[in-house]
Amino acid sequence: MKLAKSILPILVSAIPVLSYGQTFTVLESFEGVDSNSVVDSAVAWNSDRAQFFVHESSGADDLRVTDGNRALEAYFDGALNGWAQDFQVILSDEASQTLVDAWDSEDPHRYWLFYDITFQSGGGEWANNPFWIGNDGTFGDQVEVNGTWDEPVSGYIELDAARNGNDLVLTEDGRVALGFGFNGNLVDASSVYVDNIRLLDTYAPGRGPTEVLLEGFEDENFDSLVPSGFEVFPYSRSDDADTNVTEGVGSARIEVAEGGWTTTSTLDLTLSDALNDVLFELPQAERLNYILSFDYKVAPDPDVTIGWFQFLPQADGLRLTPTWGGGANRTFSINLGTVPWEDPVPVINFITQGGFDGFVDVYLDNIRLINTQGAIASTPEPTEPPVVLPPVVLPPVPGGPVEPPQIMDIEVTADTVVLTFSSQNGGNYSVFTTSDVTSDPSTWTEKASGIVATGATSTWQDSRASTGALFYTVRRN
Repeated sequence: MKLAKSILPILVSAIPVLSYGQTFTVLESFEGVDSNSVVDSAVAWNSDRAQFFVHESSGADDLRVTDGNRALEAYFDGALNGWAQDFQVILSDEASQTLVDAWDSEDPHRYWLFYDITFQSGGGEWANNPFWIGNDGTFGDQVEVNGTWDEPVSGYIELDAARNGNDLVLTEDGRVALGFGFNGNLVDASSVYVDNIRLLDTYAPGRGPTEVLLEGFEDENFDSLVPSGFEVFPYSRSDDADTNVTEGVGSARIEVAEGGWTTTSTLDLTLSDALNDVLFELPQAERLNYILSFDYKVAPDPDVTIGWFQFLPQADGLRLTPTWGGGANRTFSINLGTVPWEDPVPVINFITQGGFDGFVDVYLDNIRLINTQGAIASTPEPTEPPVVLPPVVLPPVPGGPVEPPQIMDIEVTADTVVLTFSSQNGGNYSVFTTSDVTSDPSTWTEKASGIVATGATSTWQDSRASTGALFYTVRRN
């Protein structure tokens, strides 16, 4: 089989990036700034501990850069020791609008904000990165190092969880500020590197979310939440205005009796067939649209004042520490594409710590598995089937030249690829694809045949590949 020479690649690594039906859009990767202009993207916040530079990648083994060739470097010359709101990354106008549109979306569990962060060890034993969305710093979760020094880890947060009644406060010029704070016990000067700030859209065209309730604590004899350091009680809704229950009539109440770091209780979902089926059937990279989510509320006794409070779900791969929401109901979501879990799911430890004296209740409810692509979002109206006529194949003009086709243009959308190629009226053409342009032509996949040209140019449409690179060629039959 002879293939035409005109070959164009479709590189799915371009922005946006498709992976198993999800879309990553890069908001900031620091490729367009240097150490002189970085002050336009990274600004000191409520601390002057850090100096800002742009780190240039030294090669493929430079783990500090996770996208492109550059990353933001925050250098702490006095050692990163103690807590502070250190700096903000100010997104561009375009990236800010992309994030605002996602924030304002009413599609449940759809959007997630990701970023990569690398901590230099600096002689420390622990460190974490509190993270805020918005210029007011009223909402934050934090990423724990968990012993992973000098290697990038991904922080992520679901925008649904970040909202929870919070407004997205913009800068004076209408841009989005992402706040980075740090805490640790480092003793030497060190740097923190931030790269690849991106927005994940877990939806797919024409699909919507489904939910499976794993535990609603409706039966007061539940055994999925087991007490550890503190007592656990069943709780019944008192009236319709009772926010200690988010679904149904029951929830679980954990009675926290002191502010030190304590494993209050453990959540065992190992008997959940729905959850274990996802972990057993799908590799981690294909689970970005599967979410384990639960609601919680922190409620101090009437005479107890909370200075700060953290509620930590702990299991293999979990790095986020949810913060207290001022007594408001909160949702914590675990994207199953970010944790290396396999069947069965690990037991989750619920840890608390905080600044208070007295008793604080934590209410837990509505533990559910969400598939953001589990349902057909809309059903088109039935239409009459089109009349399909057999193609008319005209032979070439006797003695006339047969010109090989050339790909002239290519248009790529989130879902489609449209080729425009030169043709001869009446010519019959086929389209072939491959993921390896160096492969033997006989191994290329025939995507379409019998394409009859009606003029000097012809077009052909294909569905966009979900991942990797795809190369196209057109042949005259």
